[in-house]
Amino acid sequence: MAETPTGSPRETVESVAVLTQVGGIRLVAVGVVEIVTAPTIRGRARQVPRAL
Repeated sequence: MAETPTGSPRETVESVAVLTQVGGIRLVAVGVVEIVTAPTIRGRARQVPRAL
């Protein structure tokens, strides 16, 4: 069986840092999309009849 390389601790820390930054950027992007689409959704919700 071939062993998988584990990498140095420095490489592990760097990869965790990169993943954290990518995740943070993604969360900011999702937040911006939510803020931009919220007025549209709210405007359409006001058009729905309240008799439901």
